[in-house]
Amino acid sequence: MAVLQATYLESTSGAVREWAARSAASRGGPEEARWLARLASTDERSGAVAGVALGSMGSGAAAEALAEVAAGRQPVIARANAA
Repeated sequence: MAVLQATYLESTSGAVREWAARSAASRGGPEEARWLARLASTDERSGAVAGVALGSMGSGAAAEALAEVAAGRQPVIARANAA
């Protein structure tokens, strides 16, 4: 996960950032869900990409983290995509 986070943060390429976000979603863990929710809520440039990746998560391993995000106080983009 640390490699994906570093890749995302160090890149200025939208395609690379999208790849990192989608890769995190495909890993399907709670850490990835929280990270994508944070990006969707704070990254003005690529937040929508992170939101879409968050919304694509269907892993049971991330279910609790997704429920926390959906019921939390994050901006609507994160809550809606986590629901």
